[in-house]
Amino acid sequence: MQPKNCYILLLAPLAFICLAAGIAAAGEPIVTNPEKELRRLRDALPRAKTEAACNAIVNEIAALNTAAAAEFLASIVKGTARIPKDARKANVVRAAGIAALVSINVQTAKRVHPYALVDPADVVRATAVSVWDRLPGHINLDRVTAFFNDESPLPQVEAVRLLGRLQRKRCRELLLAQLENKHAEVRAAVLESIMQWRGELDLLKLRKPLFEDPDTRVRIAAVELIARDADEDAVEMLVDTFVYDAQPQNGEKPEYPNLDAARVNEAVLDALAGLPAEVADPVLVGKKLKRDSGLTAFRRGLVIRAVGMRRSNGAIEPLAVLLAEDKAENQEFAAAALGDIGDPLAEEPLFAYFKDGAFDSKLAALDALTRLKSLKRIPDMIRISKTYRWELKLFAIRVLGAHPTPESIERLAEALSEKPWQIRVAAVRALRAAWKKECIEPLIKALGDASGRLRAEILDALWDYTQDVRSESAAEWRPWWKRVKKNYTVPVARVATRPEFVAPKAYSESKLFGRRIDSDRVTVILDISSSMWEKSASSNAVPMKPAQKEIGAFIKKLSKRTQFNLIAMGKKPRSWCPHLARATANSRVEARAFLQKVDKADYADFDAALDIALSDPDSDTIVIITSAPSAGASNESSGSSPEDPRLGRYANKRYFLQKLHRRNRTAYARIIVFCFGKKDSFLEALAAENSGMFVPVEER
Repeated sequence: MQPKNCYILLLAPLAFICLAAGIAAAGEPIVTNPEKELRRLRDALPRAKTEAACNAIVNEIAALNTAAAAEFLASIVKGTARIPKDARKANVVRAAGIAALVSINVQTAKRVHPYALVDPADVVRATAVSVWDRLPGHINLDRVTAFFNDESPLPQVEAVRLLGRLQRKRCRELLLAQLENKHAEVRAAVLESIMQWRGELDLLKLRKPLFEDPDTRVRIAAVELIARDADEDAVEMLVDTFVYDAQPQNGEKPEYPNLDAARVNEAVLDALAGLPAEVADPVLVGKKLKRDSGLTAFRRGLVIRAVGMRRSNGAIEPLAVLLAEDKAENQEFAAAALGDIGDPLAEEPLFAYFKDGAFDSKLAALDALTRLKSLKRIPDMIRISKTYRWELKLFAIRVLGAHPTPESIERLAEALSEKPWQIRVAAVRALRAAWKKECIEPLIKALGDASGRLRAEILDALWDYTQDVRSESAAEWRPWWKRVKKNYTVPVARVATRPEFVAPKAYSESKLFGRRIDSDRVTVILDISSSMWEKSASSNAVPMKPAQKEIGAFIKKLSKRTQFNLIAMGKKPRSWCPHLARATANSRVEARAFLQKVDKADYADFDAALDIALSDPDSDTIVIITSAPSAGASNESSGSSPEDPRLGRYANKRYFLQKLHRRNRTAYARIIVFCFGKKDSFLEALAAENSGMFVPVEER
């Protein structure tokens, strides 16, 4: 949760009330008889069934914008009006009353404002503090700071924000004093309020919230504040903020990072990435990249990442030194940073790193070479794409696609007929990325023998180049290309998504939820967690039943050439078969029987299920059928990730997706997600970052 949103749950009632007041002030349709309407609303208010209904009635009263309406709102604030007896509803009504009254009659609001400031409900007191500076007259700062003794943090947060808006000379000292407040939300609000002010910061006063505060939100707010008007001293302090984020497990090597530390480190990286070059580079490049800088290897690795994010050209030489001398993990960071910078001067250090490094180092070097602005050693890259192990060939083919020459395009055309399906898919993508006219003919030629995932990749590439929906048959593409080849020019812009091609009967594929699955090597993962067995809020249906029905129909229609597998994704995912199985009559019956015997699990471990699916090198497409988790789903008892039980051993969604990308970089699996219920940002990113698509089932 980002710092600026960290109190959204705490302040939700107050935000709703203030929004209601804003709506009231915006005006409503004209009422022909305001007195009669006011009587109706006064009678309806005590009978309101929900807090939202209470707010709606207060809105309507304020929209009348008459003296009588203002007096009735004043009586609500004073506690003399008839309102709901339920305490929560009554509190919301009084808070909405003072907020709405300020919007339509500030003099009346000023008269009853003292009642709201001492109201027994914290939401009313907080609302009164939040509107204080909208009333006429001078505000006594001592009366504002008295709220720092309030038993609830809600009025305290609003008092902090009020001092931040007032920006008097004394306000900053009053705010800084609250960095010792016992409530984390108040301490973070202090830093956010100071951020609105201009002028130099006293960094010494920020050391404690930055380094010692026990709450992550406060430390992140301090990072953002320091980065606002940073100088070189501030950059030094930010680098010192990096903390080791590994969380040991039973004395063993840590498997996932400490969530709080990881969040702080990511906030520092984002802050450093946004600083001006004249402020950050003298510290990051001039001092901190050197091995004798006094930094631990862990902190130096994060500095390397920051330099790469900044694309600092002056960092090429020190990064090249680290590429040869630092620890293995930091060498990979240095290679990635050189790729991010993209300067062709990095070519020779990266080739040397490739030659001397271990397997992961070679992959890192090739990935960085892909992102350089130009490349001279194309013949060496062609040799690597032919003679090294197939995983390295994949990356070398990507490099050739990023730096197209007649020789590299010729090599990519050859790769379209090599045996590992991953090599063929990589070659198609490289020809697509090359964006040269000469790439179209090899793609059309390869379409003739292609099936499943490979055919879909080729059609995507042809759509990119031609923006023409023809057929999945190479027999129809060949005469077209022969006719237009001479005068054809590559389009200036690419089109993101192609329409679905009309498939000949011989190429028809099975469908899930109306979507064709272009694969003959598919693994289907079915979420069996509790959310799949509960009724959906929007359709009042249990997702598991249609999911099982769809998968059963999908399996039944699979062609004999297709290989498939099923994984039941629960707390401990299990697969129907150890590997992909041919879709014979017997295997389809066995798979459907496995499907019907699944039992409900507490939660779904995506990490473990994807590990099983990606461990099979023959699977080119992974289909996940799941549901968005219910609001407030907890995983405290799961023993897994502190943020989301779906992430397994990983600390947060960003870290999970990074590690999944690393696992899938040679597997080349496409991940398609069908999701029941509301949209889910994690599931959408999971599909988008792995060449797939996210399909909300109930919207179809």
